[in-house]
Amino acid sequence: RKIALGHHRDDAVETLMMSQIYEGRLSCFQPVTYLSRTDIRVIRPAPPNYPFNAKPLDLSKPGLDYTDIAREGRRIVRGYVKACWAGARFILADERSKPCLVELEYGTPLPSAGDFVSAVGIPETDFIRINLVNGVWRRETPAFDPLPETPDLIAADQLFDSKGGESAVNPHYHGMALRLRGTVISAQQGTDSRPFIYVESGTHMLVIKPGEGTDGFGRLEPGCEIEVTVVCVLHSGIWKESAVFPPVFGFAFVTRTNDDIRILSRPSHWNARNLLVVSSVMLLALIVFVIWNRILQRIIRQKSRQLTQEKIRRL
Repeated sequence: RKIALGHHRDDAVETLMMSQIYEGRLSCFQPVTYLSRTDIRVIRPAPPNYPFNAKPLDLSKPGLDYTDIAREGRRIVRGYVKACWAGARFILADERSKPCLVELEYGTPLPSAGDFVSAVGIPETDFIRINLVNGVWRRETPAFDPLPETPDLIAADQLFDSKGGESAVNPHYHGMALRLRGTVISAQQGTDSRPFIYVESGTHMLVIKPGEGTDGFGRLEPGCEIEVTVVCVLHSGIWKESAVFPPVFGFAFVTRTNDDIRILSRPSHWNARNLLVVSSVMLLALIVFVIWNRILQRIIRQKSRQLTQEKIRRL
């Protein structure tokens, strides 16, 4: 068995310099190291084009079980980036428009929506789809044209299947671009310090996340009626060997540009809450005016009596 590490010429020079400075000797890592206890050979540097010489990932086999996925090893997917978000995730579509969610290694920058990239990572499955984790990517010359896609306006109820009175997500929409309408309920701060919004659409509450490179949702306020173009991303846990089925939490919806959000109407400021506030302020102002008027009248009467008494004394 062999393990190829990604060391290159710069790493060798840095190791040599560090050995001289900190240890006072000339030393560097060996190109081949044999680990006798584990019968593993460590190869430095990595083979040419590593890790982008990995075998292609077949996205048409999401039903592989946990052990089958574990045997897959590092795999590569090529396609167009559809959306990026949360500082470390993007979703791409391959030549057959099959979606693949990629979670990047820590510190790896994100591509831009529309880029043609090769993504390499470790496959994981939730039975519905195959994702790549610990991924890296690079831009490449497009090997094919993206399939045309026109986002359809759909009702939120179509995203969920209701069976036996219970609601279940419809995985068919994973990776698709959609248009949705709803009412902004509130804005929250995400774990990546970027806000996301809750939108009420029909009988469902949707989570809308800003894509990388967008301005977020600063111009929105609770009560706004909006139409938003998003990429639908299935939110689920990883299928563990001890679980019968993977946990499925719902959908997240990711915008790609600032133009993906269209405000249909803004909330009227003369709602019940604001009307109650204004009425309370006016009532309080009226009470203060009446009290101040009574005080002034009392002062005037006292002054009048004092002036009258002074006139009487003079006479």
